[in-house]
Amino acid sequence: MKLTTFGLLLLSLAAFVLCEKNAGQEIIQLTDGNFDSIVGTSDEWLVEFYAPWCGACKQFGPRYEAVARTLPGNLAVKLAKVDVDSSPGLASKFFVTRLPTLFHIKDHQVRQVDTKLNVQDILTFLKDKKWEDIPVWNGYFSPFSIVGTGVGYIGIFMKKLSSFPPWAVYTGLAVTILLIVVSFGFAASQGMGSEDDEDTSRSDGAKTPSSPRTRKSRKVD
Repeated sequence: MKLTTFGLLLLSLAAFVLCEKNAGQEIIQLTDGNFDSIVGTSDEWLVEFYAPWCGACKQFGPRYEAVARTLPGNLAVKLAKVDVDSSPGLASKFFVTRLPTLFHIKDHQVRQVDTKLNVQDILTFLKDKKWEDIPVWNGYFSPFSIVGTGVGYIGIFMKKLSSFPPWAVYTGLAVTILLIVVSFGFAASQGMGSEDDEDTSRSDGAKTPSSPRTRKSRKVD
């Protein structure tokens, strides 16, 4: 009996040590370049958007790291973070307007999570699947939709555009506007020309009504 109890204690201790060893994980750094290849369709993610200069992000960062360290090993959720300065495409794709911003992703369904939660609240949020109570983003404006993908490309383009000197940006915008105006003017002139040709063809093809012919009456003897 004593041996059986001692054996159970050893097994319990081994299980505890194994769980402690498997608990916790590293926070993955997601970027514009690796996001699509890392975030799978059926994966579950918790993603923080931050900036190195953001004071509120510096306050939330230690809590997020504590969640990563104490996350139970039996939870399949992965933790990640995105630097909005170096990954403007993702920041635009997720329509990030304030920092820090926390998102839960499951099956490409995105839900925004309150960043005011403490460490235990976030762990309970993941363990009890409380994210199911949060409305999912509208499909049209989801980061994984066509609209979200297009907005992401625009964010990358605007970030690259900001690296050019102001005079180059203004010159490029002026040339673009000029080309648009010239294109519209040319298209409008072509349209008016085709209408004139059509009116001319109609006028040429129309028959003018002939004047009635007067009939001479014959005198009958």
